[in-house]
Order: sequence, then structure tokens, then C-alpha cells
Amino acid sequence: GASRDVETVEIFECLQEAHCPGGAPGTCAPNRDSTKIACGACDADSYELGADCIDCGDSGSLVALPTLLFFLLIATCLMAFTWFDDVFPAKKSISRQNLAAVATLLMVSAQTMRAFRDLAVKWLYPLDSLLRGMSMFTGDFSVAKELKLGCFMPDDPVASFVLHQFGVPAFIFPVVFSAFLKHRCHPSWACTMTITNAAGTLVSVFHMSFVLSAASSVVCYNHPGDTGSSMRTDPSILCYRSGAHATIVAIGLFSFFLIPVPYVVLTAFLIWRLPGMVRRLNACDARLLVATRFMCDRYEPRQYYFCLVVLARNTLTCLIPIVLHDVNTQVGLMCLLLWIYALAQQSLQPWRGRLLNAFDGSSCASLSLILTFGALGNAGLCAVSFSVLAALSACTLGATLIRFAHKRSRFDFFICHDTRHASAQARLMRMCLEESGGLTCFSDMGSVGDLDGLLDIVKCRTNSLVAYLTQDMLTRPVCAGLIAMAHMSGSVPATT
Repeated sequence: GASRDVETVEIFECLQEAHCPGGAPGTCAPNRDSTKIACGACDADSYELGADCIDCGDSGSLVALPTLLFFLLIATCLMAFTWFDDVFPAKKSISRQNLAAVATLLMVSAQTMRAFRDLAVKWLYPLDSLLRGMSMFTGDFSVAKELKLGCFMPDDPVASFVLHQFGVPAFIFPVVFSAFLKHRCHPSWACTMTITNAAGTLVSVFHMSFVLSAASSVVCYNHPGDTGSSMRTDPSILCYRSGAHATIVAIGLFSFFLIPVPYVVLTAFLIWRLPGMVRRLNACDARLLVATRFMCDRYEPRQYYFCLVVLARNTLTCLIPIVLHDVNTQVGLMCLLLWIYALAQQSLQPWRGRLLNAFDGSSCASLSLILTFGALGNAGLCAVSFSVLAALSACTLGATLIRFAHKRSRFDFFICHDTRHASAQARLMRMCLEESGGLTCFSDMGSVGDLDGLLDIVKCRTNSLVAYLTQDMLTRPVCAGLIAMAHMSGSVPATT
């Protein structure tokens, strides 16, 4: 659809066809302001819900309640995270760490889908609604109009953009308040370290939201002829032709250099210095490592640098809609970026746990599938390209799931021992074998929940079993069962 300024005879293309249903020049959809460019804003006393503008009615003074409850829920979750956060990672349970990692991956996937909305792709239902829904949970306040903010706030594009930029950083205040309150209740608690870690976690999780919100000021779509272009987040603002857009660009640049750039520089610097700090490990370095543990404690020690890979992938995902404008190039490079990341992630297996590695790889493949099928309704994407992208995305997802189902690490030695008396000795033996001989060993018998799991490791994933003999080792039913399984499966027990 299109709207037309009758006086200047300029034609503007509407971002969504539902905004301009057709008819006489300047006709907009119900409750849309026909004086705005491209019917890009709702009338006064209306709020935007999807592609429609809904009249606030008589409940305009009460519609702030869902908004307040939404933000109160987020603030409460952040305060709970800060209150129950342990300073030292060794005190955290594996289940809590895995739950936090899964939540982080879900947020990154939601923000990636938010980046898809900035591509030159005309999303069809229901993907359009899905992407807008995901944006609500990534700190994207450009869709906060769906929370009925237009019913009790003036329709000011600059004010809305400021809210978009600094809405998420405002959540640092509940974190600080919760940390201060816990410090008052427990004076010995390390308040500064927890505040630093909680703030860093917030910035790392919402890094894509910060970059996307700052970059949204320069993400525009073209109108027919020489009428210029409009912002995708607010079609009523002409890009580079109005004072409001100049102000928005200035605010976006300030926000970009306030949070994302320092975070990227600081992360790269700390990862570069991390091996030296671990070797020295003086008091100052130890405090710094604890305060910035949000960067690396989710990954295996040998893949500590993978946070830079994640950071590069997230940043490039945000920049593709800005640098490129052709729909074929955008979709192709976005899928290529997701495939490269999935290949690197599945090759390195950086997360602490097979389930997390499988979840990360399958989420990337699923995102590429969503992007490929979402571009199906665009005439600019050729059928051959679509078929190739869909096939590669499906293959990536299938390979990830097959790896998770069948590909498990195999051990050269399974160190069978009495967990009551020889856990430390078995762990020392494993460390010596791994460091000197480059062998893979399994000794953490307590990490497996049941006997069936241990028997499965010996039967299917072990080359040789080492029976670490102590006084009561052979009287332990678990050890006897493992030795018997090794004989039955063909593994050669070696006794020490």
C-alpha cells in the first residue's frame, strides 16, 4: 500500500500493507494518523497492536497496569538473580549453571529474531507476529506501543527512541539495590564483585539489543521515486531529511559508544590477558577474574576464548541489515554466518555439557530455517537460492541432532575406584594421564546419577578400564559390576 501527500504530490510506501488499505489519496487504516508520512503512526488516544491501531476507549487511564506489571516482573527476576548469586562459581550447582546458560541461549535466539525484522524481508503471518512477540522479550521498546504506552504518553518519536535506548540499562538499578540490600543483611558478602558480575551478565545477554537499538536510527527502507526513505521502526520519520531523525541518530551514536563499544573492547582485552592472569594469579588478578567470571565460566577451560566468537557472531548479525540492502545478499550472508557459527560451535563443543552444545547448534540451524522460509514470500529471492538455503539449513539441524544422539566422547581409560577412599587419587591419576600422555580418562563416577549410566560408559565409550585397588574396592558392588561389564564388553582391565 502507499499514502500520498496531496499538496506536494509525493508518494510514500507504507511499511505494511495493512497501514494503507487503499482508496482516496491520504487514506489510512482506522485509527491511523493520515497526516503522518506512510500512515506510520496511530491517532491520539490509540495504541498499536501488530499492524492495527486500537482505540484506548474509556480505559485509557488504566492501561498502564499491564506495562507496570511487565517491567516489575523483569526487575523482580533481576533482583532474585543478584540475591541468590554466589560469588564463587564452585558454590553453584550444575543445574543452576545449565539453567542460566539455557536462558542466555534463548535470549540470544530471541534477539537474533529481532535482527531478522530489520532485514528487507516482507514477513508473512504468522512469522511476523512471532518476530514481534520475540522483540518484546529482548528489551526492544520500539514495539512497546503494544503495551498501550500510547494511551498515557505523548506520541513523541524522540522520546520513544530514548526509552528504547536506555530502557534496558535502567534495569541495573534493581541489581544495585538488591546487592546493597544483601550486603546490609550479610556484611561479609562481596557486594562489589556481584554487582560487577550481574551488570556484566546483563550487558552480555542484551548486547544484541543494545546494538540493534542504537543502529535502528539508520535502518531505513526506500520510498518510490525520489521521495527518500523512512525509518523501519517509525515510518513517519524520514531518514536524513528531518530534524527529528538527526536527533535520533545523535542519540543512537551516543548509546552505541556508551555501552556496546566499551563492552567489546573490555571483553577482548580481558580475554587477551586471561592466560597471563591465570599463570600469575595474584590477589588483584583473582578479584578481577571473579568479578568478570560472566565471560568465561559457561565454557570449557580450553575454549575460554569462545565468548569472543559469540560476541563477533552477535555483532555481525546486527550489522548485516545496516551495511547491506539487497534481500538476496542479506538472507544469504545471514544464513552463512549462522552456519559458520554452528560449524565452529559443533567442532569445538565449548559449552559445559553436551545438552548445551546441542541446544546451541540446533537453535542456530532453526534460526536459519526460519529466515529461509520467512523469505519465501519475497519476489526478490529466486527459487534456486531458496531451495539451496532451505536444504543447507535442514542439513545443519539434522547434523546437530545426530551428533547429539550418537556422537559422544570416547575415553581411553575408565578409572574405577572406591569413591569413599580414593576419589582424590583417581582424579590425580586422570590429570597425570591427560597432561603427560594426551589421553582421555573418566574418573568422576559420582557425576553419573545411576549405575546404568556408568555401565553404559564402560560398555560403549571406554577402551580400557583401570581398577584402582584399595582395601575395600572389590567389595563395592558398583566396582564389581563395572569390572564385570568391562570383561563382557571386551575392554581390558588394567589393575594398579
